[in-house]
Amino acid sequence: MIRFNSFKTWGILASLALFTVFSKSRNQATIAAVDHIYLSTDEAEGVFKVLKEDLELPVVWDYEDWGTFKSGGVSLGNTVLEIKDKSTDDPNGYGVALRPYGGLEAIGSTLKSLQVPVGNVTNTDDWRLQDLLPGSTGGHVFLCDYNEPRKVAKQRIERGNLLSSQGNPLGIIEMRSITLAPNQLDDLCALAELDKVNKNQQNLSFSRGPQIRFAHQEEGMPVIAMKVKDLAVARKKLLEIGQHPVHINNEEVVTSKTLNCVFLFSEG
Repeated sequence: MIRFNSFKTWGILASLALFTVFSKSRNQATIAAVDHIYLSTDEAEGVFKVLKEDLELPVVWDYEDWGTFKSGGVSLGNTVLEIKDKSTDDPNGYGVALRPYGGLEAIGSTLKSLQVPVGNVTNTDDWRLQDLLPGSTGGHVFLCDYNEPRKVAKQRIERGNLLSSQGNPLGIIEMRSITLAPNQLDDLCALAELDKVNKNQQNLSFSRGPQIRFAHQEEGMPVIAMKVKDLAVARKKLLEIGQHPVHINNEEVVTSKTLNCVFLFSEG
């Protein structure tokens, strides 16, 4: 069962979100958005082909070998879904990449003040990555920064606009949220002191992109919620590509064993 690694990870993310909420008044560098999420599978190339060719989602980067892993990314409007080959170096199965304001250097003081354990920075010609809570089990949470952030931002906007302008067979408009399953819900308020803001807080919202939400999931899988134009059209296409959606509470629900993830599709 894939689970987010305990209340500690949740508390840290919630603390980062609080810093984001108060960033203007505190002049504190924090998290701008969920840059992308990834799902790992043994059938990565085939899944990417379905997303690219059958579902016609705009390609942000094509499926290729990046040296230590293979992956491809497609636009979901307000963020990117990366399909990654499963490897022994990544036992998590899925991950959430957070993009900090001002790059990795700018967020360093925030992480230090929150006493957040971080890993070494991985540098490439195009991007830089830094793990949060290195060595932990469960979902992989990390910071993602780019050597040419303006160029990347422009490309993401172009791909997102392309998704809405050209349309796509599923009618995807954007990703609403990714829901993770922490081990202990009750520890969030104690660790992040969210009870001083809203004791029922269970969502982390950033200035752009989808939310990170928290709830216990029976299957222990991450849940990705998508906004679509027409639910009936989305259901028809899902059936055409061999999925088996279940209609529950005005949503089409697909449980993917290949990606070990639950997808929710809804309108409005």
